[in-house]
Amino acid sequence: MGLFDSIAGNILGSVLGGNQQGGGNPLGGLLGTLLSGAGAQEAPAAISSVINASGGIGGLLEKAKSMGLGDVVGSWIGKGENQPISASQATQLLGSDAVKEVAAKFGLNLDQVSPMIAGMLPVIIDKLTPHGEVNADQHSGDALTGAISGLMQGGGLQDILGAVLGGQKPS
Repeated sequence: MGLFDSIAGNILGSVLGGNQQGGGNPLGGLLGTLLSGAGAQEAPAAISSVINASGGIGGLLEKAKSMGLGDVVGSWIGKGENQPISASQATQLLGSDAVKEVAAKFGLNLDQVSPMIAGMLPVIIDKLTPHGEVNADQHSGDALTGAISGLMQGGGLQDILGAVLGGQKPS
């Protein structure tokens, strides 16, 4: 991550209120953490760990089907519009323990990080499956971690966050 990323993280954290005691906007704190230094380096491993805990993208899709969310997760993999998922649905899908681990890595709690994961998960899975297919060799384990790391380099994290905050499907 470069100087711009660090500055952008600090500005977003300030503008959105940061992760302050007794009230600030936790989204601002998470964005600031993700866009700056160590947070940007930890984000790919944290995201891939929660997806891998579900068996990779394929396992996540199977779990979603059993929960009645197959069409939602399928929309992220397919080439159409991404359907949204609520924070509570994302937590159920990924497992509250896995989401709590991610929250702890960034100094947040479950209620703070769940909405961000609910926003980022569709975009990340969409970007990792550009051809509308799940490849077990590429979408689980260390390969998934590497793919997410590659996705977030060179401005990719900003693209993901822009899509999450702007509500548009990334190109």
